[in-house]
This record gives sequence, structure tokens and C-alpha cells, in this order.
Amino acid sequence: MVEVKGTTSRGDSVILTRGEVEAQAGFYPNNALALVTRVQLESAGQSARATGGELRIIRPWQIMESDLTVISYQYSTGGNHA
Repeated sequence: MVEVKGTTSRGDSVILTRGEVEAQAGFYPNNALALVTRVQLESAGQSARATGGELRIIRPWQIMESDLTVISYQYSTGGNHA
């Protein structure tokens, strides 16, 4: 199982969904993160093109709880709230 992420940054951090984290945990140690960093974006009208980038492979990829930071929550406004 390989998760692929691309970024225009150095790739010091990437956004993962809860589903991505759970899936990778289930496949460890038969998994990897393919991270393409420093991607160049060029726009021409309504289209965009990605070029360049540096590939970094982390294999096997063990996601440690201490390496995860919560960045959002879903709040339910329905139900039995006072």
C-alpha cells in the first residue's frame, strides 16, 4: 500500500485524512509514503501544470501517534443541544 503526496514545500509535514492514517496502520510494514516535494506549479488560464519535484520514499512507513497533530474537528449542530 502506497500513499502518494505532493507539495510545493520542502515536505516537512503533509496533510493526512483519518482514513489514510487508518489504512496505512493496517498495512504496516508492507506500506510506503511516496512524497514529491518542491513541485513547481504553472498556470495558464484555467489549467495548471505541475513540473519538477524531488521524490522521497519512506518505506516501511510507521505512523506514530506522536507525529500526528489534530488540525480540525467536525462539530454537529443537531441533536439534543440545550
